[in-house]
Amino acid sequence: MNIKDYSEIKLIIPWKICIIYLILLVPSVLPVELFSPILILTGMILLILTGGIIKIDYLKNIWPLLIILFIGIIGMSNHSSRHILRDISYALTPISLLFAGYYFSYSKISLQKILKVIVVIGLIFSLIHLIQFLINPSLLLEKVDIIRQKTFNPGGGIIILSLILGLLQNRLGFDNLFPKFIPRLIGLPLLFSSFIFSFSRIGVVIAITLFLSFLGILTRINWKSILTIGVLAFSFILLILSTPASETGTFRSKVSQSMTEIAVSDYQDMADINQKWRGYETYRALLKFSKEGIAGKILGSGFGSVVDLGVTIQLGDSYLSEIPIFHNGYAYLLVKTGLLGVLCYLIFYIGLLKRAIKFKNSENSEQVLFSHILIGCTLSMMLSMYVVGGIAQIHDSELLLLSGFVVGRLEII
Repeated sequence: MNIKDYSEIKLIIPWKICIIYLILLVPSVLPVELFSPILILTGMILLILTGGIIKIDYLKNIWPLLIILFIGIIGMSNHSSRHILRDISYALTPISLLFAGYYFSYSKISLQKILKVIVVIGLIFSLIHLIQFLINPSLLLEKVDIIRQKTFNPGGGIIILSLILGLLQNRLGFDNLFPKFIPRLIGLPLLFSSFIFSFSRIGVVIAITLFLSFLGILTRINWKSILTIGVLAFSFILLILSTPASETGTFRSKVSQSMTEIAVSDYQDMADINQKWRGYETYRALLKFSKEGIAGKILGSGFGSVVDLGVTIQLGDSYLSEIPIFHNGYAYLLVKTGLLGVLCYLIFYIGLLKRAIKFKNSENSEQVLFSHILIGCTLSMMLSMYVVGGIAQIHDSELLLLSGFVVGRLEII
């Protein structure tokens, strides 16, 4: 089959850059009810611009996500239409973002231009975040939870990615990813300060993952990589052991309590439920799954299904006794699409990793770089999905777009 090359499409490059800005900005500035349809519509428009032609290689990578979409739709009867539409949009969004990445990989846009867009947005978001502390310095005296409640951090993931790119730009072979109005000497401290004041535990883990992956350490099993991972693990254990049990409200105490907060258990005390909410909601999701028949265990309850909490709890301004989404993206998939849905996501991730590892020892330095980037993005998406829903619940748009671009470029270099 003779497939039309996307590069034949006559679009002015600045318009393509504007589309990239749109894709990366809307998830942080618009509510989910708006930005998810916008991202899906953007993917459809890009597909129309290609003449409706889809690369075979793209389909080879996203077929597990298409199966998840199909599984969720066939089981969606008797559920709330609002919940159904949200779950469908959640399933379509990563498919659209990956297609956008593929589209740009076949267009006349370099990786450096895309990374520069990411860094510019990261700088803007870090300024928005830090200005709040300048306006109200007393926030710095508050406990971590209060600080996070009172400050708006529009793009933690993009800030982390921008920080790692800024730190490693020379090692990655890029001249300058920072704009003239905020040079690297100023931009790096801004990004780092915003990262620190986000007090995000999963953010720290993802930052380390991206840093090690982009350097290529995770693809080299030798004494240096083992030593690096060992030092990080020892530091984490030391932090836990040195944190007093009575200490609360600090970032150190939040880190030390990370494992207990996500531990899956049937907590009875409301104080435990509130403190260990992520573990409790995952438990309720697994409880619902365990009560399903064979078909329900394999295919799930379909899009729109909800989980009974067993209690009524206040989340923000609402009181809920059942929830349609959870922090654990794998539990979300298990309820909606069953074991087959979780398996499809694992196949999708493994496919990306296999593609990356295939080129890790290439003689082409650009392919090696793309391999390191793809490994970092994939591992980060897998980690994020366990703690904050990940791409199954439309997080990490920047990682999806970048992954789609890298996979596309690996085939045409």
